[in-house]
Amino acid sequence: IGGSISNVDPFVLMRYNKRDDKVSAIGWNTELKVGDWKTAADLSYSKAERDEVVGELTASATTLGGFTNFYAETGSGFSLYPPSANYGSASVVQLRGISEWGSLKGVGQAGSLSPIAVSDEMKALRLSAKRDLNCGAVSSFDGGVNFTNRSKDTVRTQTIYALKNGTSCVGGKDVCAPIPASILQNPADLGFVGVPQLVSFDMMNAIASGVYNSAPVNESSAPGRIWGVDEKVTTLYGKFGLDFKAGIPIRGNLGLQVVRTQQNATGVAWDPKAGTATPMKYGTSYTDVLPSLNLIGDLSGDTVLRFGLAKTLARPNLDDMRAGFSASPATTGANIGKWSGSGGNPFLEPWRATAVDLSVEKYFGKRSYIGAAAFHKKLKSSIYVDSFNFDFTGFPNTTGITPINNNIGTLSAPINGQGGYIEGYELSAALDFGLLSKQLDGFGAVLSASHNHSNLPGRSNDGKKDLNRSLEGLSGDVNSLVVYYEKNGFSARLGQRYRSKFMAEIRGVWIDTSLAAIEAEKVTDVQLGYAWEHGPLKGLSILLQVNNLTNTPYRTSLADDSSTSTPLRMMPEKYYEYGRRYLFGINYKL
Repeated sequence: IGGSISNVDPFVLMRYNKRDDKVSAIGWNTELKVGDWKTAADLSYSKAERDEVVGELTASATTLGGFTNFYAETGSGFSLYPPSANYGSASVVQLRGISEWGSLKGVGQAGSLSPIAVSDEMKALRLSAKRDLNCGAVSSFDGGVNFTNRSKDTVRTQTIYALKNGTSCVGGKDVCAPIPASILQNPADLGFVGVPQLVSFDMMNAIASGVYNSAPVNESSAPGRIWGVDEKVTTLYGKFGLDFKAGIPIRGNLGLQVVRTQQNATGVAWDPKAGTATPMKYGTSYTDVLPSLNLIGDLSGDTVLRFGLAKTLARPNLDDMRAGFSASPATTGANIGKWSGSGGNPFLEPWRATAVDLSVEKYFGKRSYIGAAAFHKKLKSSIYVDSFNFDFTGFPNTTGITPINNNIGTLSAPINGQGGYIEGYELSAALDFGLLSKQLDGFGAVLSASHNHSNLPGRSNDGKKDLNRSLEGLSGDVNSLVVYYEKNGFSARLGQRYRSKFMAEIRGVWIDTSLAAIEAEKVTDVQLGYAWEHGPLKGLSILLQVNNLTNTPYRTSLADDSSTSTPLRMMPEKYYEYGRRYLFGINYKL
């Protein structure tokens, strides 16, 4: 965790990111009463478009260097790496091409620029009808049809850059060139990691300065970067309201959904020998029948028991459903002629589960209760990356090798695989302190604590399932506490929420998605307000909010690929401070 390092090759990565998002939405809702029926039609349309450019250029000292008295943080703090050279000086640090990153006209790659265009569109129509019934235990009926059509298209290209001229540097393996004075900026202060100053320059001005050659590259990565998915989901549903007695008063509902899904995916298959991409298109359809039962029993005037039982589903990520592949028959070895590849899975179906929920709540007065809840989801299937048999008929083959096994090979992609369970429990309460003492009238608190776990396979960075990983997005512990005062027009709230570490897909170093651990965080918010309840200002209220009061950072960690331990060792990766957000509002009600 500490010491010194010499004869190493640290380099500076200058990054650029510009993004424009356009989000639009429109909806129309119409309700009509026909006799005893209340009918409704709901039509909506939304679209999100993103135009983004991400780029990077490299620089370094011209000779091997090192770090003196470094400290490697293995927890949540910062590592310290004081450099042995002055990395704040443009006479020490120069632009650099790195041979190991590929080459352009025989010169090492010095950077890249990636335009990214994403379009995500959704159309929805919902027709419903409901009425009250007096048929014994059945109190009402609610039914209808819901149709959604979602499509998402992603196009990402890339251009690489190499220095036009330069001199041999860093042991003679790479090329370096002075940074033009016209693009230099004030050095960056990285003192928090032991670097007093770091050379800084404007990346886009550097590209425009004429010191680089450029060419489009990474066409072999197109299967993961150029794709489209379209899904149409039609849901026919009906629900009967229930109200009866079985020793105690019981109310609730009994429902059924029939969900028909049609999905199509487009993409490209990359032929590594020919250096070309062939358009691909696949599709599938399936139907799910999802019954549900929800019951609420009044154990006494202030105690309620709730029970839920249902078959449920959750749609897969659209990225995982892409029809983008890199594949070819093996040309050597024991598997010669056998197809293999990697990519998305256009035949991917949803997560499916049977869920049971049980809770009991006891109420005290108007603003107080205590509750306990538990849930268990038995999954019929889950989604993770694995290898499975796939028919590669129609894929380009320029290897000269005749495929075997009727084009059946092995594809590494997201699959509907092994199931498992997710379960947890929650304790919650809302307390009006005025019940304890009249002097505390107006004060109160709302709190909850939950614990969750699963035995599902998660995804590892090498694309293999790892049964020792938690389900993506699942925190083991989630807690919240809010204390408040509300009386005579004054209101004040102080809230804190905590979430333990969880695994999730994020944007990685190469702009593609990668699996990382989102570190535990505790976020505090405060809210102050006043509402005039009488006089000429009646109806006027003001509100001040401060979100993330303590400036809690967002931190991620990444698996150490060299680790053979179980679970994998996680090392600090990213650290962001977003600061506090202040909001002030004025409202007036007529």
